[in-house]
Amino acid sequence: MPFLLSCCAILAAALVWQARRHAGLRKEWRAEVENIGQEHANTERALEAHRDAMLNALSDPLFLVDSDGVIRFANVSAGELFRGRTLLNRRLREVFLDERLSAPILDAIAGQSRLTLDVILPRQASPLGSEDHRGETAWVVDAAPITSMPSENNLTCVTLRD
Repeated sequence: MPFLLSCCAILAAALVWQARRHAGLRKEWRAEVENIGQEHANTERALEAHRDAMLNALSDPLFLVDSDGVIRFANVSAGELFRGRTLLNRRLREVFLDERLSAPILDAIAGQSRLTLDVILPRQASPLGSEDHRGETAWVVDAAPITSMPSENNLTCVTLRD
């Protein structure tokens, strides 16, 4: 009987030791998972900053528009073109007031298709506003879905050239 008690005591001690060891490892793993999550978030922020810097270097106005027609990114040139207007998180129709610009882009977004279109607008209807009321402005509109980026809300890249 003493042998059996000794074996039980040894097994109980081993079980307690394993439980403590397991708790310590679990704490280390949680810290490691949290660290990996933080590194991932930092990497995402760095990639977004890099993307923004590249897109802001373009001289043409560029927008990233989600599948609901909401502008999620506008480069510096887009901000200059639509100066004084808020662009981010606004519907494309609210920014591109003339249907000749907004409707084909929204159709391309809905169909996840590419679009290249020449649009001629009276000066008052152009994105430049009413700097000069005479004449017309010609715009080349390009829209293409970004298919290589997994996203909850598919993005379409839209550029304007005058």
